[in-house]
Amino acid sequence: MKRSSEDLALVGVACFHNEKKTCLSYTAMAPTPLLIDISDNIVRDRKELDEAKFRDIWEIITPILRPIDDIRASKKYRMHMAEMITRTILKEVLD
Repeated sequence: MKRSSEDLALVGVACFHNEKKTCLSYTAMAPTPLLIDISDNIVRDRKELDEAKFRDIWEIITPILRPIDDIRASKKYRMHMAEMITRTILKEVLD
């Protein structure tokens, strides 16, 4: 396949995590890329990411995200994908 000027991310999520800090970065979810520090919401003594812990984190992230509807993807689709990718990444880094 050949890339073109129309190749844009539908949703992008990345994570930085160490003992002191946990940040999530989002692209295509607001007019500019976002960096969200969730360090205060990570309970370090509980290693596994359970559903309640994820819901608490997601409730903080959701109001910050401002995806658009466009020809590439709907707002609903972008939010769903961001949630699924965030869940996968956090399970990976916290488990």
